[in-house]
Amino acid sequence: EGAEGAEESPAEDDPVTDVDVALDVKLSFRRLPKGTWVKLQPRSADFQGELAADASVDLRELLEATLRRRCALTVGDDVAVPHGDREYALRVVEVSPDDANGGAVSLVETDVEVDIAPSEDYEDAMRRLAEAEERRLAAAAAVEQERREREELAREEEERRAEA
Repeated sequence: EGAEGAEESPAEDDPVTDVDVALDVKLSFRRLPKGTWVKLQPRSADFQGELAADASVDLRELLEATLRRRCALTVGDDVAVPHGDREYALRVVEVSPDDANGGAVSLVETDVEVDIAPSEDYEDAMRRLAEAEERRLAAAAAVEQERREREELAREEEERRAEA
């Protein structure tokens, strides 16, 4: 129901639904090389944490069944891997042979080797850890530099006292 005092109009009176939309669609086809290898990267750590670590899950069969439903893979594609009541997203990050026209390979009538890269969550965590370590080292270097400068000043002060 509409808000109090608001008047509702039927859908046929809606100017947005009365607009005829004409789309120009251009299709082009090209022969893709048969894929021999792909690298998939889980979008979250859940894939490795829940599926890959679970000995009762046949990860190979799960990936094979998922890829059988596709006829091609392109770098940047997301592949949805369903398991139970969950769906895990894996990003295609590399394919071989590397097609010069967008990194696409055919999966039709071919066996494809699949590598799983660390998840985006893991890479983000490692990047944040590296950045924190870099900041820690920079702070430690600044403290060390300050200590050296104080020692130098103290040495110069001692030399002046000794000369006087």
